[in-house]
Amino acid sequence: MEILLQLLTSKHYNTVVDRVQFWMNTLDEADLAWMHDYKTSEDPNDWVELIRPPKGTVINPGILWHSVCKFYRYARDADTVYVKVDDDICAIDTLERFVAFLDFRIDNEKYFLVSANVLNNAILTHYHQRFGNFKTDRGIVRHDSHDRLGLWDGQFAEYTHEQLLDDELDRFRVNFPRCVILQDYERICINWVAWNGEDMALFAGDVAKEDELDLTVQKPSALGRPCAIFGNFVVVHFSFGPQNKHMARTGYLEMYRCKAFGLPHKLGPRNWDTADISTKAVESTIVPEEPIRFLATHAGNDANWRSKKTSVRSAPKSSLIIIPRDTLTPVGDIVLTTPKPSVLVL
Repeated sequence: MEILLQLLTSKHYNTVVDRVQFWMNTLDEADLAWMHDYKTSEDPNDWVELIRPPKGTVINPGILWHSVCKFYRYARDADTVYVKVDDDICAIDTLERFVAFLDFRIDNEKYFLVSANVLNNAILTHYHQRFGNFKTDRGIVRHDSHDRLGLWDGQFAEYTHEQLLDDELDRFRVNFPRCVILQDYERICINWVAWNGEDMALFAGDVAKEDELDLTVQKPSALGRPCAIFGNFVVVHFSFGPQNKHMARTGYLEMYRCKAFGLPHKLGPRNWDTADISTKAVESTIVPEEPIRFLATHAGNDANWRSKKTSVRSAPKSSLIIIPRDTLTPVGDIVLTTPKPSVLVL
């Protein structure tokens, strides 16, 4: 989360984000202390708000997603776009590309969720391999959100990040369609997704315990509105739960931290061996990663926001609230929410 917060400010996302809410969906004392410390010592402009769980919420440290689903009731304001972002997003596109992502979300109400072009996301890795952006010599990721390589294999995740070492994000944007429609209502990992508040209001913010399945398959199917991927806005996701143990030993997290804070770093590619990538079938039960959410809301209403010509300089002033919740480790989600008519604030 430290890296993500630094990226939001260094990339000037703080010009669109007026408030950050920490969703405190955790029992971990160290995590709770960090959130309190950040609020008291790193937040001189009162940017952060600490949000405690809804009354009656039971938090189980082993299955945090079963309680974080309770927070979606706070993500259903009309004229608001909510953007959910994993807390271990470790690189993000430019502010202008983020504005383009919001414009696309606003102009395409026919899609229930809109995902960013996320690197290290199984479905997106499948597409990027097909378009030649990622190599296939260490295995081919299937069109499956829980593919063995794309979600479970930490060494494959390391190889994915290795291919990003000396690369800007442009290649993954240019060699990718502007929009991919998930018209068969296939499941996708929700590392960075946006929805309209009024759509969540249709269900009173009532989301199933397995929120990813509910928000990308069940609710879109019920509404007849598939999800879509916006290819022109690229972010990098560090690791999924099954990948964490291996990725923690690679040095990549520290590399991304140094890059975010403008510090010198050095990390070279490994000498790979074909044995590094497991070919054994995964027998474990697939479980969602522990979530940390990030939510933002906007006040205000201006039809001009829907214009394709809307820019960071012409957008109306309003307030954006972001809500991260939970652990400090590179596991989880963040929800970033913005109201449609007035997302950008200068």
